[in-house]
Amino acid sequence: MIFPWTHSQWQQLVQRVNEQRLPHAMLFGGIEGLGKLDIARQFAQSLLCQQPDDNFMPCSQCRSCAQFEANTHPDFHLIEPEEEGKGIKVDQIRGLTEQFGLAAHYASYRVAVISPADAMNLAAANSLLKSLEEPPENTLIILVSSHSASLPSTILSRCQRVNFDSPSTD
Repeated sequence: MIFPWTHSQWQQLVQRVNEQRLPHAMLFGGIEGLGKLDIARQFAQSLLCQQPDDNFMPCSQCRSCAQFEANTHPDFHLIEPEEEGKGIKVDQIRGLTEQFGLAAHYASYRVAVISPADAMNLAAANSLLKSLEEPPENTLIILVSSHSASLPSTILSRCQRVNFDSPSTD
């Protein structure tokens, strides 16, 4: 779902796809509660969809969309803390890196969403750094963070930032 206050960010993402300027890593940053994770998931599904519409929205009909909606798409990886209030562990990032070493199953892209990215411990962030320095072809890593200043500068410098601003009171 694209929220009214995230429309400009969605258009920015679609423009990057249309111009074939999609980076290998993006950081969705802004305060908590703006729908950054929702947009990251929507964008991932659109990239994996076999028939996105003119607005780059997923068709929700193809096999890829069915697998995405069932949380079984082999080319999509959502990395979150295993337990509420805990951090993202190095083994989770290593597992992701191993998956990126495999060929895509049937989508043109492989997409990973790491949320909240600031929950990665230092070992996990350092493990992710290798994928950011030498990104596998047709792979997109989306970091979602409400506290991006706490991420290591080596991670921040390798991501294109998409800022999510607070909506007006209207």
